[in-house]
Amino acid sequence: MVLRVTRAHRHACFLAALLASAIAFEPSVSVAKGSAFRDEGRSARPFLGTYDTNWGPVWLRLDPEGSLVGDYAGPFVGTLEGTVVGRRYHFAWRQTNGEGGRGYFERTEDGIAGEWGSGESETSGGVWSGRRR
Repeated sequence: MVLRVTRAHRHACFLAALLASAIAFEPSVSVAKGSAFRDEGRSARPFLGTYDTNWGPVWLRLDPEGSLVGDYAGPFVGTLEGTVVGRRYHFAWRQTNGEGGRGYFERTEDGIAGEWGSGESETSGGVWSGRRR
């Protein structure tokens, strides 16, 4: 038995695959306790980019799930992972040497301004701010 695949069959398979991928990669929507639905990807967009900060460069981007994550380099190298609530990005930082803590950034006219802390504190370490490249 010989199956013949026509152009119409190929076209239908392509459209089915395209639709399946669109469904699989729809933006994530999360619910913050006591609030309405919010789209983290949309609220994170103002933070996306590269910044020159007092601790070296910071790169903020969306991960495949739509969460705001980042990397930093300079005197210390590490990652950022957190959530945007209102105008503030609250994050946990983790360095390659195993040290970590918490912090936050707020958007400014030309960059970001915030603080970092050790352990559970967002403010015990000092200022962390910079300008967008």
